[in-house]
Amino acid sequence: MDRCRLGTLALFESIDDTTFCKQAHPEFSPVGWHLGHIAFTEAYWILEYCAGLEPAFPEYHKLFAANGLPKEERQNLPRITEVYHYLDSVRTQVFNYLETAPLDQQERLWRWLLQHESQHGETIALVLQLQDSGVSNQWSVVSSNQQQTTN
Repeated sequence: MDRCRLGTLALFESIDDTTFCKQAHPEFSPVGWHLGHIAFTEAYWILEYCAGLEPAFPEYHKLFAANGLPKEERQNLPRITEVYHYLDSVRTQVFNYLETAPLDQQERLWRWLLQHESQHGETIALVLQLQDSGVSNQWSVVSSNQQQTTN
């Protein structure tokens, strides 16, 4: 878990608050949202669902839940330092729970959370490349021909 987190944090080493909050493309959330979402998901599944704890940061539920806000509204993020604090606080509580967690019953969930963070790390890297490349907002994951046949 530590190695995965170090890889995630390395993506943010040279990021300022503007880049952190910028939506590079309408089909992607800002990179800062992804970081907060990683913490939210870990807190939800491990601390709330498994450990039965009350949310330590209820104010972040709507902001960082996947179904909380549309992508275009995810730009109003806390500062990087606040999201780092959230991420660190959640991880500390998760590691405290890990000392007594029934891993034989929860192993699949813990592995899924690692994959979840890795997936968002890949998305963060892609969004950062989109920001640097100046890819047009007209670019779409789905081609216009596919949109016409599926709509």
